[in-house]
Amino acid sequence: MDVGLPAGPNFFLFSDPEQSTRSLLNAGFVSLSFRQVPQVWRISDPDKLFQVITEGTVRAAATLRAQSPRAREAIRAALRDTVTTYNRGEHFEVPMPAVLAAAVKP
Repeated sequence: MDVGLPAGPNFFLFSDPEQSTRSLLNAGFVSLSFRQVPQVWRISDPDKLFQVITEGTVRAAATLRAQSPRAREAIRAALRDTVTTYNRGEHFEVPMPAVLAAAVKP
């Protein structure tokens, strides 16, 4: 996975309630709330998740582009295998929970 990209923030940094709360408080926000929001991505093709990552992200897409063709195909196959475990007939329901943090700037 080390393909020479400069270090970047953890993709899931603010999904941690403590980190999110600490950051908002340090920025001067009050009346904080934080909750998980269940979501499911319904996709018809098990390769769609790979496509979403390569077309809809920055660092993950750059990491994938920097892989050898063989490694990139292995990653695509691993994602495909994972997605197929969520088969629901004619589509796949992949859990993609999100978090919602809210606060007030006084």
